[in-house]
Amino acid sequence: MADDPGAAEARLAIVRFGVICLKHMRRVALGARLALIALGLAVDALRPLGLRYTDVDYDVLRDGAAAMVAGAAGGPYARATFRYSPLLALPLVGDVAAAGLPVGKVVFALADVALGARVEALLRARGLSANRARRGAAGWYLNPSRSTSPGVALAFLRRDGVTRALAFGGAFAAAAAAPTALAYFCYGSTYVDNALAYHVTRLDHRHNLAAFWLPIYAVEGLPGGSRFKPLLRRALAVGPFLAHALLQAAAVVGLRRDLAATVFAQTLLFVAANKVCTAQYFCWWLPFAVVVAGPGLVHARHGAAKRRTVARALGSWAAALAAWLAVAFRLEFAGDAAHGPLWALGLGFLGANAGLLAAVLDAGGVS
Repeated sequence: MADDPGAAEARLAIVRFGVICLKHMRRVALGARLALIALGLAVDALRPLGLRYTDVDYDVLRDGAAAMVAGAAGGPYARATFRYSPLLALPLVGDVAAAGLPVGKVVFALADVALGARVEALLRARGLSANRARRGAAGWYLNPSRSTSPGVALAFLRRDGVTRALAFGGAFAAAAAAPTALAYFCYGSTYVDNALAYHVTRLDHRHNLAAFWLPIYAVEGLPGGSRFKPLLRRALAVGPFLAHALLQAAAVVGLRRDLAATVFAQTLLFVAANKVCTAQYFCWWLPFAVVVAGPGLVHARHGAAKRRTVARALGSWAAALAAWLAVAFRLEFAGDAAHGPLWALGLGFLGANAGLLAAVLDAGGVS
């Protein structure tokens, strides 16, 4: 039986629309981000179910920048992190808060699209045609949503020898040391305590996607006079860093022949095994995942099987995240005592991250 002419025309229109979107992917991506910024303004104003769209970290960074521009005593540390301050009313570089214009978010959106362009270039470098590279980069462009040094240094060492590796290491150290030295010159020990030492000793006992929050919560609940409490607190402050060191070393050594795969694995493992893990961290590893898996997913012979494998892993990851969010909402907004189930779901999410890591590496042909 012949296709209905109307249905055939509709399918053709969808294909044409898809081709146009692919051709103008960067514009589509930027438009989607601007639409989400507008949605965020509405959600922040209306607060449905008591929820905000904008993460509190944005307020912290915005207020810190305002304090620096205004020359406030204490600089960015003049703000109490979990409360709003009069600094919100100050105009600042990157965000005109007084006018309610989210200029900072627009700058972030532009940087997002620029990163998509780099993903395209990396996919081209891994052998994809321009159209296929653009399609692969759609995994970043159409996602609304730290990289590492040892793996890059090892790649330099293997490819270009000791001199280039040392040059890269020196450039990296200088780029990191210069702003650190400037911040120390401006704010002294306050900067060291808040920006550096704090992350070694912090004990975040509020629920998050990390596997460590409930043990920390339990230790914090011990009586103040308990002789085991200081020892346990120290172990929970330092232990995650030792786990990170082991995971990072395993990624560098095991994947040393593929720099993109190394950086992807290091970043995903850093996020999944972090002492604190929240949703915005997922954007750190996503562009690397696109670069690693992209060529394998569009392969003519094996692409379909690899796409199914990655789709299953992504589905499991998304389901684990959704289950965690549902129980976290009960704990945070309904006051249910769901600490144990939420922690168990966090462990399940850690397992889903491991599955996703394996699926992306397999799709990229990385052994």
